[in-house]
Amino acid sequence: MSEVDEAISYVFVWHALSDACSKCQALNGSEFRDQNIFQNTLWSASGDIWDLDINQSVVHPNCRCQLEVRVSFDWNKIREIGELQNILQNAGLPHPKFDPIEQVIPTVSEARREVDDLKNGLREAIPTISEFNQLTTTYLSLARKTGLPENIVQAGVTLQQFRVTLQLATRSAQLLMAATGPWGIALGLGGFALSTIMLIDQMSLRRNRY
Repeated sequence: MSEVDEAISYVFVWHALSDACSKCQALNGSEFRDQNIFQNTLWSASGDIWDLDINQSVVHPNCRCQLEVRVSFDWNKIREIGELQNILQNAGLPHPKFDPIEQVIPTVSEARREVDDLKNGLREAIPTISEFNQLTTTYLSLARKTGLPENIVQAGVTLQQFRVTLQLATRSAQLLMAATGPWGIALGLGGFALSTIMLIDQMSLRRNRY
């Protein structure tokens, strides 16, 4: 059974009409668990009670009872979701809590369609979540090696500071290359001096903090 299937559980609830026979009245309100929406027949301790393929009671002919389906999905049983929460927490980012969800669906056929859509969506989403987890884990590993803060928000600020400093150095280099007189050379050297001081300050701060 796949992790997606393990994350989905079902409760089947029997609903009998007020004028139903004694057999159906005895089943009224009964809940049946640990069975699957895609199995052929729902069963109780006394035997088969509902044909899930045609969505009809098999207790007796012309039965008018209804079967409600409660579909529950537990995010915590998806391994990639747990990894995502841990990564976000370690990166200093908000890590949402994924509470189990439950949906009440009035018919078996509708429940099967809803579950099929859910499974297909999860099968498409899980590889994307897994890829994000790998990329973020790789970033954190590099951050430890290079001294960047593991807090991604703070790292973004740090990287932005570096980018601005490097842009200043680049413009200074362009001024030097295009300089035709002492003022141009002075401006280029001054820009380089300023950008060098900024880099030294940033590297010192980074070493002291991390």
